[in-house]
Amino acid sequence: MKIITGRQKLYKNFRHFALKAVFLVSVCFVFTCIMGMADNNIVASSKGAEKNISKGNVSNESVDSFLSGLKSAYESRNLEAIMGYVDKDFPAQIGFKSNIDDYFLRINTVEILFYRDSFLVDRNKVLLRLHWFKRAQTRSGNIVKNQGNSEFGLVNTQAGLKLLYINKDNPFY
Repeated sequence: MKIITGRQKLYKNFRHFALKAVFLVSVCFVFTCIMGMADNNIVASSKGAEKNISKGNVSNESVDSFLSGLKSAYESRNLEAIMGYVDKDFPAQIGFKSNIDDYFLRINTVEILFYRDSFLVDRNKVLLRLHWFKRAQTRSGNIVKNQGNSEFGLVNTQAGLKLLYINKDNPFY
């Protein structure tokens, strides 16, 4: 049987207390970081219940309004209205416009649904992650269905959000 002296007992209690204190400080640090990110409105998600999150002039409503306007322009096959949602710095803008125009020549009607998954805001730039479903009727009457996941790079301008680039699946053609 081992005999524990007063000094050993004090050391054991102190060590136990120190471990609890380090754990508590760690938990507080993580909580503070999470709350700091929420206060800075870095991430917004459409999954589940969400509160109105905004950073500067970029909010859930402004992103949803951008997607709604783009959807409306696309479904009405209005190429100039679509290009109104595209930023002047969009790479290969002429090719993008030409590809959409060619696609519209091959179809009679098109319906598209955008589902916003999340978005990240950094100053005036927005990374929008979404998935989409598209249904088009070709000139010959065939129905073509497509779906995909995309990342839209947006820029917040005085005229509103504009499309800066598309990564992953391109929903437009």
